[in-house]
Amino acid sequence: MNGSIIPVNNGIVETNTITIVGMINVTGNVVVASEMSVKLSNGSVLHVEKCLILEKGSEVIVIVNEMSSNGNVLAAYDAECSSPGLVEQVRIETTSFDECLNGRPKVEEMKNNDSGRAQLVLLFVPIDQIDDETVMCSSNDREIDKILVIAIVVPIAVVVIVAIVIAVTVSRLRAKKKL
Repeated sequence: MNGSIIPVNNGIVETNTITIVGMINVTGNVVVASEMSVKLSNGSVLHVEKCLILEKGSEVIVIVNEMSSNGNVLAAYDAECSSPGLVEQVRIETTSFDECLNGRPKVEEMKNNDSGRAQLVLLFVPIDQIDDETVMCSSNDREIDKILVIAIVVPIAVVVIVAIVIAVTVSRLRAKKKL
């Protein structure tokens, strides 16, 4: 993929980004030239029978949103002849995604030594397993629930105690008036 030319509305547009939607099977090699990007939309898979080569300056962009799931295979290829360190050339773009709820997305390369094949897989790391001070999430949603319960129960208890005190006081005052 090198400076691909794509027809759009009876015209020709040159683009540096190829977006893959769905599953693409390539029987040969895929070489992504420098300054080119391959964008994988949610649920897309690039299945390369032979080598996946990303030249310097090229990248794979993975779109992650609420519909993304843990363990999605993004690409499959022959590990023996593909670019080393493909994961370093993968960038994740998130749209309407809550890391506190779903975890932080990351891409890992998983190799099968028996077959010589490898896969890029989308994984979500639970936010409590990340050592990052920039993450601003509640450590646990249960703590928020406990605070909410306390905030509701305490005023109700106070109202009940005040009602009991008033009832007891009124009954004593009536008893004194009768005497």
